[in-house]
Amino acid sequence: MKKSPPLSNLLYQMGAARLLDWAWGSNRLTVLAYHRINNVNDPDFVGLSANVSASPEQFAQQMDYVARTFNVIDLAVLRDYVLNGKPLPPRPLLITFDDGYLDNYEYAYPVLKARGLPAVIFLITRMIGLDSWPWWDQVAYSFDRTTCTEALLPALGETRLTTPDERRAAVKTLSRQLKIMSDEDRHAIMQQLPALLGVEIPTKRLFFDWDQAREMTANGIACQSHTTSHPILTRIPESDLICQLADSRVKLEAELGRPVYAFAYPNGTPSDYNQAVLDLLRKAEYSLAFTLTPGPRRSRHIRREPLLIPRVYLSHRDSFSTFVMKVIGLPVLAERLHR
Repeated sequence: MKKSPPLSNLLYQMGAARLLDWAWGSNRLTVLAYHRINNVNDPDFVGLSANVSASPEQFAQQMDYVARTFNVIDLAVLRDYVLNGKPLPPRPLLITFDDGYLDNYEYAYPVLKARGLPAVIFLITRMIGLDSWPWWDQVAYSFDRTTCTEALLPALGETRLTTPDERRAAVKTLSRQLKIMSDEDRHAIMQQLPALLGVEIPTKRLFFDWDQAREMTANGIACQSHTTSHPILTRIPESDLICQLADSRVKLEAELGRPVYAFAYPNGTPSDYNQAVLDLLRKAEYSLAFTLTPGPRRSRHIRREPLLIPRVYLSHRDSFSTFVMKVIGLPVLAERLHR
């Protein structure tokens, strides 16, 4: 049976993008949320494929659309609007990336530079320039490269790994559990996992280094804070949270010589931040903070709640029409209709 196209594709073909764009008007802020830019089908690709937002080809097409459809702004323009009320241009859009992966430098940066588009990368400062991998990439690699057909695993128990679907399900289930564990418990499991699956994590740098960050910063790509080690902020003690906010800023400002005033919440869903987190962000003098709640949002609301700025989450599985419908605000409409 032929698979039906996604609803977003059908709506796009029917011209719904133009209607939705008109309904939003020009006084809304659109913020794009990317992670990795890579080709998951490349034999050399390693890590969590779900973390890939677009292939290099998809990204170039998306940036061409953005450049002709929106006024792409830099972070300083948004800050000036929030703090000083300086008007935004009509149809403003901000391009952001989370984490600091090397492929942002290799694939996204040349596309942005060629088109003269500014962007922001929120860095996990402890990962920059190191050969060590974040736990989610280690999990994905371990299950992807294992030859085991079943294994007794911590947090999962006896697990069948015969098919790609079973391995993907194991990655998803284990990742969900690791995400909510303490750092100590997560570290203990990750010390065992590769060996239990008969895998050795290779020495390969996945994140760009400080020299590459300095080059990008000099060419319109701001680097801001995504904590030092990417914990879920509502699950760590207040003292640790204060360090995550302060230490990442100190490191960024020392390495790059630029002010740090913007922050992206790890994971970014409403359960990953709370009023206590917002209060500490204000005390740490962050003036902008970004979630992964669907955007866009009216500009006046951004100024009213600058520590809760929504973003459009993107995936390499998105067709171009799905990308357009996301950027125009279909997920926001769907969420409101669901409520």
